[in-house]
Amino acid sequence: PLETVYLNLLVPAARHLRHLWMNDECDFANATLALWRLQQLVRDFSPAFCAETTIKSVGLRALLTPGPGEKHDIGHMMFGLVLAGEFFRRDGWDTWIEPDPASTAFIDTIRTQWFDVIEFFASGDKKLDDLAANIRTVRRESSNRNIGVMVCGPAFTERPELVLLVGGDALVSDFNQETLQAQSVVNL
Repeated sequence: PLETVYLNLLVPAARHLRHLWMNDECDFANATLALWRLQQLVRDFSPAFCAETTIKSVGLRALLTPGPGEKHDIGHMMFGLVLAGEFFRRDGWDTWIEPDPASTAFIDTIRTQWFDVIEFFASGDKKLDDLAANIRTVRRESSNRNIGVMVCGPAFTERPELVLLVGGDALVSDFNQETLQAQSVVNL
């Protein structure tokens, strides 16, 4: 199944590319192009992946975004956000990816569009104060006053207690369980 290809081939390949780039074994341009190609594979396989289940629209929307200041690792994060979006769509969710949570477009989006959950990706713990401020802004400015906030990424998988510190409602640690966790957050 494509889920196996995604989780056991593409995700490890993206992690390996990130490792190569972080350890200066691969330059930024080549790592970015390779990650873009992985995203393109996900997009190419999207119709078949979403057809693997018979779930219709559940009427829920998710906004996926990197944490503030995560631009240095944007290729890896965008691949993760695109892949997360695929799992949401397969399970009947409408998804929106906003690449810059510090932009005015981001604030306009959360003010004018209804989202049931927002998911932030943080690669490290250096910008957690900024992420907490972003989460407070989302809760204050969102057209959905009960928006659920999920967080994911190495910063949280290594230290799950940080979820509450930044104001999140749930930690996402597995693409397979992501929509179930999102549904639980919505049900709160």
